[in-house]
Amino acid sequence: MQNERKKVIIIGAGPAGLTAAYELLEKTDIIPVIYEETDIIGGISRTVDYKGNKIDIGGHRFFSKFDRIMNWWANILPFQADCERTDKVMLTRNRVSRIFFLGKFFDYPISLNFKTMLNLGIFRIFKMGISYLKVKVFPIKNEKNLQDFFVNRFGKELYATFFKDYTEKVWGIPCNQINADWGAQRVKGLSVSKAVLHFLKSFIKKPTSVSQKNIETSLISQFLYPKYGPGQLWEQVAEIIKQKGGEIHLNHKAIGLKTKNNCISEVVFENTSFGDKISAKADHYISTMPVKDLINSLEYDIPQEVQEVAGGLLYRDFITVGLLLDKLIIKSEYSELIPDNWMYIQEKDVKLGRLQIFNNWSPYMVMDSDKVWLGLEYFCNEGDELWNMEEAEFIDFAIDELSKIGIIDKKDVIDATRIRFKKAYPAYFGTYDLFDTVKEFLNRFENLYLIGRNGMHRYNNMDHSMLTAMTAVENIMNDVKTKDNIWNINTEKQYHENKLIAVENLTGDADKLNYNPAEYWEKTENAYAYYPTVKHRKRFVLNSLRDFKFNENTFVFDYGCGEGGVLSGIKEKFNLKTSQLGGFDVAENVINKLKEKFDSPHFYHKKLPVLDKKCSIIICSEVIEHTEKYSDIIKWIHNNLDESGTLILTTQSGKIHASDRYTGHTQHFKIKELEALLKNEGFKIHKSFLWGFPLFTLQKYLTNINFKAVQKNYLEGELSFRKKIVFDVTYFFSFIHDLVKQGPQIYIVASKD
Repeated sequence: MQNERKKVIIIGAGPAGLTAAYELLEKTDIIPVIYEETDIIGGISRTVDYKGNKIDIGGHRFFSKFDRIMNWWANILPFQADCERTDKVMLTRNRVSRIFFLGKFFDYPISLNFKTMLNLGIFRIFKMGISYLKVKVFPIKNEKNLQDFFVNRFGKELYATFFKDYTEKVWGIPCNQINADWGAQRVKGLSVSKAVLHFLKSFIKKPTSVSQKNIETSLISQFLYPKYGPGQLWEQVAEIIKQKGGEIHLNHKAIGLKTKNNCISEVVFENTSFGDKISAKADHYISTMPVKDLINSLEYDIPQEVQEVAGGLLYRDFITVGLLLDKLIIKSEYSELIPDNWMYIQEKDVKLGRLQIFNNWSPYMVMDSDKVWLGLEYFCNEGDELWNMEEAEFIDFAIDELSKIGIIDKKDVIDATRIRFKKAYPAYFGTYDLFDTVKEFLNRFENLYLIGRNGMHRYNNMDHSMLTAMTAVENIMNDVKTKDNIWNINTEKQYHENKLIAVENLTGDADKLNYNPAEYWEKTENAYAYYPTVKHRKRFVLNSLRDFKFNENTFVFDYGCGEGGVLSGIKEKFNLKTSQLGGFDVAENVINKLKEKFDSPHFYHKKLPVLDKKCSIIICSEVIEHTEKYSDIIKWIHNNLDESGTLILTTQSGKIHASDRYTGHTQHFKIKELEALLKNEGFKIHKSFLWGFPLFTLQKYLTNINFKAVQKNYLEGELSFRKKIVFDVTYFFSFIHDLVKQGPQIYIVASKD
């Protein structure tokens, strides 16, 4: 007799739940059984059909920096097939979104072009520039809330003009009462510098592919979109699940989760149509239901603190009005219909938050192409004034607002409908700051996996919700007990395409460049110590050790010691013996020279060497950007540092340039994520900042133009008089970087926590 196939119960038929079921059927022989509270597939990513006109609730761009997700979507709906001959197709759409403010259009993100300056006025532009420079010089040290997050990236004036009011429309409370995590997850990579650089690049080269991995999500210019909206894709996934033997039960609400020995043993569901109850058992349980509801349904002796935190989790609800019109008042320069997919309504005197133009998402979303089909989006709380309005009253209210700001004329309205959606956005206030208490409690249930937006109380994009589902399935397949890899998705600790903290990766490219450390040192040994950035790094290391209490037992180890310039500086400045110094480098010829120079037994060519003593100070300068195994180095440092020891680390951030490829860089880092990695390994950060703007930044870009000339005339060969003059002058002017904590150089001082 064959063994009965294992089952997984999945609560919720939104993107995360459907992805989990699909992955289980594709990769295992486990049967997924989905229970969905409503009668609709797709959650907030569904498509609503109103008299042949289709509504996308919230607007869902199909774009991801993860190839795995893009390929997954393409497997369900092929990209840009013949859309006239088949309905199963993803369209490639140009992203056009603008801000409507002061009765005028502004690019989103804000572009520093003539039109923007004309719309805002020179005085306001000047104030924005000054406030941005001010915060770059004097940033807010500890970002305690969303206001701090925005001000640090855009300056106070730009934040107040374009972020404050809209964000408070979305959440209903001031930004200084919202946790900064929301910004870290929704606009984590966007800043003034990124927006300006993207704007300048757009003049040089237009994207020809929807794959835009090196562009911040908020800046992408193209995205994919199902012919009939997001619900089309998820309905197709649901059909595949049923064809492959999975089950989907609609109108079944989870009302009780029974437990046994820190596992879920069964779930009780109530049929929302007829009121009868059923119990269902499985080997594993995946939940996308709101965390607050999950805790309320859990039959377990739940600690009082967990109950209070879960009970205090808040959500923001959502209302969309579908509005059919003959035309808009506002026009495009080139056509009757403006090109926007959506607009952010920044006007303070209306509650309208966002305006979707469904014609521009897909022409197939509109029954009659001569009509205009809009989505008016409002953010509210269940039970408040907006939520409780009767449908007709609310539609009239929405029409009045859109007319008031000059976008439509009421006489052009043909038809309208209202859609309400509960718990659309998990909130980053209430008891959110204490959410780890709930997370740690739920992690104890070995066979329970929380995924998706509401399932994790995290404002994920669709691709991140899908990744949580994929990771949960992999954990089930491989009998992985920890849930950390699920929780780490779309956080500061997240692996970006298997690179935890990399801004840009060149996996394998270093080998193709034939980078050889020994040859590099032979070519550069005469000039290297005089490079301006090398001298400034040495200055940083020496300055960081000014207050260190050196004694005869102090042992200093330089992991990646190169030609030994930093160790020589430490020896001379702090009067150390050569026996108190040690180091490692991948270039054997360099290590052999240092053994002679310092007459010390503590120099190694072997990676991650076994030391015979703990280190008082470990320097790791310009090393971790050269290897994908940087986390192994950080672990080694922690293990070999004594309890009161100091780590001084320098590395690179930002784009990988020609000069970086020349020295075999495999990745560059984001400073916040690097800090998170160090903390996760048991370090306490004492000092952490960026350095090198504007000169070092400019230097990197200039080397891209004719790097071979730079290599020949400056980096390699003898130290000529001309070279030394150029190096000395650049070194002198580079002191300006101490005033601006921005640039491609990362400096960190840390100790064991």
